[in-house]
Amino acid sequence: MSTLAHCEYAPCRTSSKQENFSLLSKFSPASSHPLKYLLFLATLLVLASLLAAPGTAYSKSHDESVVVTGTMEVIVADTPQGQVIMTYFLHEDNSTQIYELLFTTISPPENLTGGQQVTVTGIPEGNQLQVETIELPKPNGKLPVVGDRYAVVIMVDLQNVKASTRYTRDQIATAMYALDSNGVPAPAGTRSVRELYQQASLGQLNFTPDTDNNGKPDVFGPFTINYSYTGTCDYQNWTAAAEAAAQQAGIDLNLYQHRVFVLPRYSDIPGCGWQGLANVGCTSFCRTWIAQAETPMTYAHELGHNLEMGHAGTPAPIRRTMARLIIPTATILTP
Repeated sequence: MSTLAHCEYAPCRTSSKQENFSLLSKFSPASSHPLKYLLFLATLLVLASLLAAPGTAYSKSHDESVVVTGTMEVIVADTPQGQVIMTYFLHEDNSTQIYELLFTTISPPENLTGGQQVTVTGIPEGNQLQVETIELPKPNGKLPVVGDRYAVVIMVDLQNVKASTRYTRDQIATAMYALDSNGVPAPAGTRSVRELYQQASLGQLNFTPDTDNNGKPDVFGPFTINYSYTGTCDYQNWTAAAEAAAQQAGIDLNLYQHRVFVLPRYSDIPGCGWQGLANVGCTSFCRTWIAQAETPMTYAHELGHNLEMGHAGTPAPIRRTMARLIIPTATILTP
């Protein structure tokens, strides 16, 4: 005769000696269901093999939060339509893991820039991390960016679309420094990145044209890399290949704080969707990508992001901190 007993969380059934509700006894060899018994054992073996699979015991469940500490990389893209697209990456400490941070439930902090050491709590999804909380370093009262800045400009030709079909080294050197590629000054009144920053900073910020001291502006290339444009904006691999080509040509990239890549025009690589792209903030170095090199303002705009400058008049989630800047944003970024 059966009775009911109260278990820890819900009523459960207990049995007399005459009744045995053991799961295994239901499928024992002595029972009338040997096939069910064999199927049950097979199921157990499959489950056991899955539980013992390499790495399974260490994997995080889909909705389990993790805490990751590392260094921020922030990239801003400026589209031909005037849109601003921010992308955030976290390089985990003591690891090669790089997470793209997704701010779907909270807004990114206004003063989040590249090079910051942060701690993020979030839910991992492959190489992405859904951010729940982010802890930034305390403000340290850094001084404004002043002094000499060292930039190298690298022209990049893909196999099927080329920067060199639209631009020359003379044009680029003129846009950057009001010099031609041999160091000859451009006509008086020629607008350039160097002149713009010098004027806006009252002479306190200067982009040096000849860091390697060879008497010529540091504009190199074009370097033809082993990539073709196939509809995908593979700018990271293009960058790695261009840097390797430049180093093989004897260019010491370690001399420079800013690495500026002049790519084929944005209309020739429509999958990218931007005229300029830049790291927000600089550590030991930072990168800028130019896909519209007709005007010095494109260079000045993207290099401004390297200097942690934001967009004048944009909403708070897009604005970058101005704490390190002495140059008004509108002065630099308005064409």
